[in-house]
Amino acid sequence: MKGSFFLPGSECLIRSLDGSTPTANRLSEMGVLPGSRLQVVRLSPLGDTVEVRMEEGETLALRHTDLAHLGCSFTALPLSLAAEQFSGPLRIRRLLGGRGFTERMAQQGLRPGSHLQVLNRTPHRIRCRQETGKTVELGAGEAVKIIVEPPDGGISNPHENS
Repeated sequence: MKGSFFLPGSECLIRSLDGSTPTANRLSEMGVLPGSRLQVVRLSPLGDTVEVRMEEGETLALRHTDLAHLGCSFTALPLSLAAEQFSGPLRIRRLLGGRGFTERMAQQGLRPGSHLQVLNRTPHRIRCRQETGKTVELGAGEAVKIIVEPPDGGISNPHENS
């Protein structure tokens, strides 16, 4: 999987580990096993280390080289990446910004649980249509703070690491 999908707020279901390599063995000893869910908490300043939270509440720091050994299917992603990964309408799972950001998004009708469809995506802007039919245009900085998932909560169009 491209390392670019591991952004804060991203969530994935581990499908497999990369064989019996030393890294895969170390990950399994740490409790990173197939069937586990990971949530990216934050990236290190230089971007090589990713802090992840396991569904059991444990927090780990993994390098991008470690993440390359995981066969992941993403279940939630920032809106800025969701158009590449998921097809069809999306549901907002949560907003990562502070109070001001949350209020600004609420004024535009973007709240956790609401549905939207990505219409157009450029490197700096994303246009979406809400379920009410209203069109909203977001900047890339806003879109990366909006975590979305497929409406059924499942995995849509999963990509595997190779």
